[in-house]
Amino acid sequence: MSASSSGRSPTLSKLESAQDLLERAQKCEQGQNLERAFVLYVEAGRALLACSDLPGADSTALRQSAQRCIGRAQKIKAIRPEVRAEWSSRLREDEQARILKGSRQYGEHVLPIWSDQRTNDALPSPQLSARHLERQATYSSLSQLSHTHTKVPLRGWHVQQDSVTDCSVVASLACCAEYNYRWQKSLLQDQVFKRPGGLYDVRLFLNGLWRCVTINDQMPCSGDGTLLCAQASSETWPTLMEKAYLSTQPGGYEFAGSNSNIDLTALLGWIPERFVLSAADFRPESTWKRLLSGFERGTCLITAGTGKTVPEYDVQVLTAQHDYSVFSLDDRDGQRQVTLYNPWRTTADSELDRCFTMSFEDVCAYFDVIYVNWRPDESLYLNTVHLTLTPKEHLTRLYLQPESQTMNPGSITVVYLRHRKESDPPQPPFASVGLLSEQQAVRDLAAREYTDSPVLCCHTHDSTPEPMLVLLSHAEVTTVLTLTLQVYSAFKLSIVDRPPDKPITSSVDGAWEGLTAGGNPEYPTWMNNPQYSLRIQEKKSCDFCFSLRAPRANAVHIVLARHKGDRITELTPDIVVADSGAYQHGIALCEKSDLRPGSYALIVSTFGQGQEASFEITVEGTVSCELVPIPREGAGMFSRSFVSRWADRPRYRLKILQPTSVLLRTQANDTKSSTGISMQLIDHRGSECATARASSGPSGASLEKQLQPGEYTLLPLCRRADGQFKLYVYSNKQINAAML
Repeated sequence: MSASSSGRSPTLSKLESAQDLLERAQKCEQGQNLERAFVLYVEAGRALLACSDLPGADSTALRQSAQRCIGRAQKIKAIRPEVRAEWSSRLREDEQARILKGSRQYGEHVLPIWSDQRTNDALPSPQLSARHLERQATYSSLSQLSHTHTKVPLRGWHVQQDSVTDCSVVASLACCAEYNYRWQKSLLQDQVFKRPGGLYDVRLFLNGLWRCVTINDQMPCSGDGTLLCAQASSETWPTLMEKAYLSTQPGGYEFAGSNSNIDLTALLGWIPERFVLSAADFRPESTWKRLLSGFERGTCLITAGTGKTVPEYDVQVLTAQHDYSVFSLDDRDGQRQVTLYNPWRTTADSELDRCFTMSFEDVCAYFDVIYVNWRPDESLYLNTVHLTLTPKEHLTRLYLQPESQTMNPGSITVVYLRHRKESDPPQPPFASVGLLSEQQAVRDLAAREYTDSPVLCCHTHDSTPEPMLVLLSHAEVTTVLTLTLQVYSAFKLSIVDRPPDKPITSSVDGAWEGLTAGGNPEYPTWMNNPQYSLRIQEKKSCDFCFSLRAPRANAVHIVLARHKGDRITELTPDIVVADSGAYQHGIALCEKSDLRPGSYALIVSTFGQGQEASFEITVEGTVSCELVPIPREGAGMFSRSFVSRWADRPRYRLKILQPTSVLLRTQANDTKSSTGISMQLIDHRGSECATARASSGPSGASLEKQLQPGEYTLLPLCRRADGQFKLYVYSNKQINAAML
């Protein structure tokens, strides 16, 4: 009998099916049928995730259960890397529909898609801000408040910020008002629709789709009826747009802060791009040309944001951590001028007092960021997909497939839009999005900036119509993510999800702590960093991708080197097989194709010496492999260390009571001032019994010897010596070591 005919709800039926999958997975795991258990755990996780969007379901509990299923599957894969579930495209129709249905939940509110029938009630009025409470503000109907209606056209400087710390929002509203005046348009104005009973339907672009936000006409005001929120002298739409947007945000009118990229994407759906003015790759000349061209053609809106501190500017007092509208750009006779507007209203100034002009060079010197939102070109093709990612999915690959390679070159722009959910973590994840040809090294994208912004953008100009890779990278993810990707292109293409070309994955957790926090190869302690042996026993070459994750505060690196069994003490070019390039904060990626059979070592390091942190290494490959920790030098042996000065020419006595294996290492504290380090070991008869060859590398000189009972003298030597050095003495049996 079907679920419907037996009277059970579809929700209950699907929950029972998901629970059945979970129970079967647990039984298979208990019976050591790990391959089948892995498949069932993955299926159960997907089913529970799908159930979380069903009517009446406990969404939070079901998502947690889904994460536990995925966690069990990942633990099985750590034991048996070769197991895999049947590959299923993330872009399949049912998955897209499921994500779209769940995306109605925006924070604590359910927001219908704009095209749906709109019968929803108004959202509660936003929480009042601290400044509102200081001014004893109350909510009153907009129709009953006193307005100064004028017949002059609305200009950007008529839009003012009051009692709410949402400068980025009001600066965005002011930009739209000035744009409307300049181009005779109705941006935002045509997104507000009045309904009977003092209600308004407002169209906003949230969670990747145009949605309906319904508000009432109650606005914060003072006792004399003065509005205490965004306002304009002759229009009410700025007031209504601000309320609609802040009604969906945590804190309401006590706005936690944002930037105009985020706000204008939500208000208009325009493509976000930001220019960090202090960045090494910022190009002022080309940026000015792009901005001026966009402004003159009416294809962009621009704001500028200050940083935590602002240098003193003699023309205008600039406020720290504040957004300013950009009303005009002008380039005459080589003089590049920018007109800015401060939306914050004070009693001591007029609107025009808050408009001022700076040179573009001064803008670059006194501001931190320029935010630009580009109007989507109607001549471009638009492809949109939606994704769900688990906390373990650090790297996500999608492919752009042109319909024909005979088309003319053109631009491609990828927009990343992270969804807000009912229970987002306090600290948002960090993300980066990159676009590159399939021939480029994935490690190049690790150098891209990571940000916790929910909107990101990357683009290429004059791309040839060839397959491209979109790489999404996430860090510090603690919960399941959902997001939307938009791809604007000058030629027709499709977004494709492919089965992984390196399907076998494994991971290992570790940490830099104490002596193992060795720093970069310039430090003598680099050799103490965590090292793992990797043995490829296949008869054919294999492909691998190694990724290293660590807290973003740490710049990290990963290198694959040829390995002969011992710990690698010196990183020389002849043994390096592949590496992640320059040190990058929080992530390092290293790919190697056609890796030949043999023994290798994988070495992970932080840039600075003594930087302690946990990390995770993920290996994706065409064959199974195991990372086995390589013991630290002297591990399991008796140890003793000495710190001395080269100038003192110290000697050391080793008293051996029984046959003993001894390992000695001398390292200079300052490798730049000490070169040609070596050691001589002399027996009790004065005969040299062992010598360490001279070394100028950071790891110093080492000497390993099986010694018979007796007394020995050790002489550390250096051709050009200055400062201090360390001597490490390791032995498999207790010995007496002392400086003479």
